[in-house]
Amino acid sequence: VVQMDIAISIIAIAFLAVLTGTMMLAGFGNLRREAVAARSTAIGDKIFEAEIGRIMDRRRFETESEELSWNGFRKFEISRKEPEGGGICSFYFSPHDGKPLPPFSPGQYLTFQLHIPGQKKQVIRCYSLSDSPNHPDYYRCSIKAVPPPRDTDHPPGLSSNFFHDSVNQGDIIDIKAPGGHFYLDTTKQTPVVLIGGGIGLTPVLSMLNDIVETGSKRETWFFYGVRNSKEAVMAEHLKRIDQENENVRMCICYSKPDDGDKEGDDYAYAERVS
Repeated sequence: VVQMDIAISIIAIAFLAVLTGTMMLAGFGNLRREAVAARSTAIGDKIFEAEIGRIMDRRRFETESEELSWNGFRKFEISRKEPEGGGICSFYFSPHDGKPLPPFSPGQYLTFQLHIPGQKKQVIRCYSLSDSPNHPDYYRCSIKAVPPPRDTDHPPGLSSNFFHDSVNQGDIIDIKAPGGHFYLDTTKQTPVVLIGGGIGLTPVLSMLNDIVETGSKRETWFFYGVRNSKEAVMAEHLKRIDQENENVRMCICYSKPDDGDKEGDDYAYAERVS
């Protein structure tokens, strides 16, 4: 009987130990679940706050754009004219009336009304904005002087060569407000891939500059393809962005590198963008 009592006591103690352990594990599990839930709630709150912030920023942007925009053409002064290499020149346009400029979305363009000698009527052309919208005192377009097509009698590009040959600092030009539906959604922080070749660099350069200048840490892959360094535009600017921003992956492609072009310095890949 004594041995049976001892055995029952041992079983009871073991049962209590298992029960206590189970309850402790359950308690720890509950605590862990509560901690995870708390962290999830905190993360959710931060995401919600960030989303609200982006929506409010977009609303402020739209309100400011609407208030400062204009109808028809407005007169701008050429405040700077800067050769960029590769047959490309950057033109800086400041409002002639001195009034504030509306912001634009990176990737949009300007529409110009050009009075070109020898033309029966004004020439209308559109060129992409090549800088970020974070410069309230000017707009910038980078324009390539288009040569005549090979083995043809066709003339060179009418408006682009007019800009290069006849438009100078201090001149006045007529411009419509920024427009276009191809632009970077700055309310998001998702990864982005930007691809440009030759003068097609301009809209994606506007996007890249905006990402860098606003301090955005979104993962950015920037692909730019030209033949060699003679056609590369703003090479030092792109190198500086690559060196100073860990979130930007710079992929410069030269399809026909010159003898003096250095792989790993001037370009990353000896091929077209692929």
